[in-house]
Formats: sequence, C-alpha cells, structure tokens
Amino acid sequence: SVCEQSLALDAQNAKIRSRLVTAQVALGDFAAARAALAAATGGDAAALANASKLIDDTERQLATADAALTGGEPANALKMLAELETKALFSCPAVSLKMGRCYLELKNYPRVLNTTQQVLRANPRNIDALVLRSEALYRNNDAAADSPQWTDPLEQGQRLLKEALSFDPDHAGAQAFRKRLRQLCGSHSEFKAAFSCREFEKAQEVLDQMIEQGQDNPVMLASLYCERAKCGIRLKDWPRVLKDVGQATYRNHSLVQAYLFRAQALQALDRQEDAVKELEGLLSWHREQSVYEKLQEAKFLLRKKKRANYYELLGVPSVASQLEIKKAYRERAAEWHPDKKGHLDEVARKNAEEMFKRIGEAYEVLTDAQKKEYYDKGYDLEGIDEQIELKKRRTEGHGHGHGHGHCGSGHCC
Repeated sequence: SVCEQSLALDAQNAKIRSRLVTAQVALGDFAAARAALAAATGGDAAALANASKLIDDTERQLATADAALTGGEPANALKMLAELETKALFSCPAVSLKMGRCYLELKNYPRVLNTTQQVLRANPRNIDALVLRSEALYRNNDAAADSPQWTDPLEQGQRLLKEALSFDPDHAGAQAFRKRLRQLCGSHSEFKAAFSCREFEKAQEVLDQMIEQGQDNPVMLASLYCERAKCGIRLKDWPRVLKDVGQATYRNHSLVQAYLFRAQALQALDRQEDAVKELEGLLSWHREQSVYEKLQEAKFLLRKKKRANYYELLGVPSVASQLEIKKAYRERAAEWHPDKKGHLDEVARKNAEEMFKRIGEAYEVLTDAQKKEYYDKGYDLEGIDEQIELKKRRTEGHGHGHGHGHCGSGHCC
C-alpha cells in the first residue's frame, strides 16, 4: 500500500503509521494493525497511542456487538455494528455480513439479500456471504407448501452452497445446511406424491419429518402445519385440524388458509357460533369476496342450528305427508291448548302458551308448499320470509340483488 511504501522510506513517521493502522482496522484486520504498530521504532508517541486505542476500542465494541447478537438481541447488535461501520470498520466485509446476520434474525430478508449481494460483487468467493444468502432464501420461503414454487428458494440455496463448497470442500456449515435443504426438497416430493395418492396419514408422517427439520423457520413451519391441517380435514380428524391451524397461525398471523381450515373444523364439530366469529375476524382484515361468502354460509348454518325443529314439534318425520302433518297438528294442538292448562301455575301456563304458539307456527310452515320448501333447505322463519319477499320482488322485476347480500366484485368493501 502507499502507507507501507512511505514507511519503507521513513519508518519513524508516526502519522503515516497511524494511517496504515486506521486502514487495516477499516478492513477488520486487527492482527495486521497490531503488527504495524509493533514495528514502530520511534516517532510521535501520542499518534501511536491513539492508533493503539483505536484498535482496542474497535475490538471491544465488536466483541460487545457479537455478544448481543449471540444473546438474542439482534436489534442492539445491529445498532452497534452500524456505528462501527460508520466510524472505523467502513471497508470490512465481515462486519457487513454480521449486520446481514442481524437482519436475518430480525426477519428483514430483503436487506440480507442486498447485503450479501454487495459483498459477493466485491468478492464472489466469499463463503460466509454465500452461506448467509442461502439462509435468507430458506427463511424467506413464504410459498404454500403444496405449490410447485415451494422448493425454488431451497434449490437456489443448494446451488449457492455447492458454489461455497467448491471453494472450501470442508466447510462444515455449508455441508450440513446443503444436506438439510436437499432432504427438505426430497421430503416435499414424497409428501406431494402421498397426498395425490390419497395416502393422507403417510403425508402427515412426511410433514412431521419436515417440521422437525424446519424448526428454525417460522414462516415455513406455518405453511407445513397448514398442510397437516389439510390432511386432517381429509381424514376428518377435526381436533387435530384445530391444533395444526393453531400452530400455523401462531407462526404466521397472515396465513389466510389456516383460518378457513379452522372455521371448517369448527363447523364440522357443530361449533357454528365459533365458526362465525372466526370468519368475522378473518373478514375484518382480509376483505375478499370468497371470505364474505363463507361467512354468510356460516351465519346461515348458525341460524339453521338455532331454528325450531318443526317436524319434532309435531312428532312426525321429515317425509310425512300433508295428511299426517295435519293429523299430528290437531293432536298436538289439543294437547297443548291453553284452555286445558288453566289448572297449572303461571310459569307452566306460559310455557304451554309458548308451546301452543310454536306448534301453530310449525303447522303454518309445513302446510305451505313454498314455506316448507325453504324450511327443508335450512332456512329459519325469518329467512323463509326473506326468501319469499325476494322471490316476489324478482317476479315483479324490481329487485336485482342476492339473497345473502352483495359484496362487490372480488373484494368486500
């Protein structure tokens, strides 16, 4: 370097020697900086002392930043490293990569990719940059586990690690990580084959292996748990579905499919109110037409669950004829007529009046062909009246809406 050439001519020039030390510290080469300082044979003692202090302070601050990163404080470590990069280590690829490691832990994967790209432009053979970049690709894999694109970043990471191993075949970190990515890609193919063949239990077993391999990747784990839930739906293992979607949403709050699977499981367990709440929560931040429609369907099923069972009230099967319905009504109405309950206490009389009213309501619906048709489709009394009114408006040519409302084109406003 220029400083070294100058020192060859004037070994006692402390100012030049201090500049050399500063340049070597900027590169992160502390050993060379100390060696340069040790070679001093005289000159300005204060300048040499300042150079020595620069080395000591920078090494100490770098060690503190490393401890923060290792101790699970990437934000603090990043702050310290950024300050070091500005003040002293402004030409040090190792510091850039340490900052990249902080970004990785902070889940800022685009910054990791940008940092490693800059380092690799300056030195394409930087193994640490290749390994870190492959880790960012792996952790930033937000593709659904059932999509063909799921393996793309893993395969790209394998290529980077292969390149790193071409420079250092014995690099243990690159070897182990490449092996894991290769296993994940192989397991993914095995999972898809099992699912396609409707071997859902086998598919779950493969997913269990993948989940075990991906414990350091929350985004990927969420997708894998969501796929496990899908297998559970096919097996009708609803409690397991709820557990799996819980694991998925814990790791990725924006995984829409997991919330839909949870609503489906709740409906299958006849927890209609919980299913409605789940879909209402989802629609509050994911305002899509498909979610709106599922919410309306869930509300319909809830109303169906809560409605009175008119066939049971009359004591007839759902396939009963009109004659059977009328006969049953006369018998039940006679049994619960308020005039026959005058000897009862006030509470019992009110219960009888309510029962008599519901028996009449059942008779009115089940002996009206149109109302009975809507009732048999699942509508409650309010829904029946809504459908009849809607049909009337359509017949008159005044209405163009939908029975369950309208939510725009593609998006619910």
